[in-house]
Amino acid sequence: MKKILLAFASLSILSFCCCTPGEVDLASQATGIYQMIAYETQLETSNPTEGDVLIVTREDDTHLQIVIDYNSENSDDVTLTNIMISKSGGDYFLERMYNNANVDGLQNGGDLMLNINYDDGNFVLISATK
Repeated sequence: MKKILLAFASLSILSFCCCTPGEVDLASQATGIYQMIAYETQLETSNPTEGDVLIVTREDDTHLQIVIDYNSENSDDVTLTNIMISKSGGDYFLERMYNNANVDGLQNGGDLMLNINYDDGNFVLISATK
């Protein structure tokens, strides 16, 4: 009887700790380090400096943090938090509204496109690949 109770208790604990059926960890599908391959602003289109990357980390199942990590001492890195991720087909869509900007993006396979539209009309469009 003790063995049956122990087995039941173990299964109960395991089922409590695991994801419920149908839950998917979308954020883990997009995490990684992406090398910037194109960088465009309202002023110009340029080639990123070697070593410029997007570092994408998981905050929870449906939210990411993205660090725009510039390899230049003259540029400040940018951290975007609480980016929502959703999926449609094979594409992962990123979205977040800030006080002064809207962020959206698309991740497919090893490619990531990130768009930051500021309220004042400025924008940054980054293309990157793993």
